[in-house]
Amino acid sequence: MALHTFSTLPGFPELRGLRTRLRSPRAEDRERLAGVVADPEGWLADCADFLADGDRIDWIVATHRDDDAIGTCTLHAIDTRAHTAKIGYALRPDCRGRGYASDAAARAIAWARDVLGIERVDADVDENNEASQRLLRGLGFTAMDATRWSRQLPRA
Repeated sequence: MALHTFSTLPGFPELRGLRTRLRSPRAEDRERLAGVVADPEGWLADCADFLADGDRIDWIVATHRDDDAIGTCTLHAIDTRAHTAKIGYALRPDCRGRGYASDAAARAIAWARDVLGIERVDADVDENNEASQRLLRGLGFTAMDATRWSRQLPRA
């Protein structure tokens, strides 16, 4: 299924991991995204446009306990013809180190494989971000150079 078809469906693809829930962005997330994205208002406004364009989907990461935004998880540069995508994630500082980003990224990657037919996922990481490098290693990614990581996915 092409990504852009989700923009016309009444339901946004909500994903449930072991520790997190990935849901659609909402205006009330603005305050909780301060410090996670540079411009929460602009980020929220852009999410629907990116989804409609068909090459990006942005989720809000929430815990199973409540519906409050603790971060974001994004699939972008989605190319269903080449079966590739990139993943990005960011959490509020007070929520880091608890396995939330790993759980959210794993769920988004599985969805990309199962629904979009993605076979390779890449990630760009600051070369000094050791926590994100550990997260990617734990998800089966391999460092291609100092900042680029990649993972081949098994076919669904």
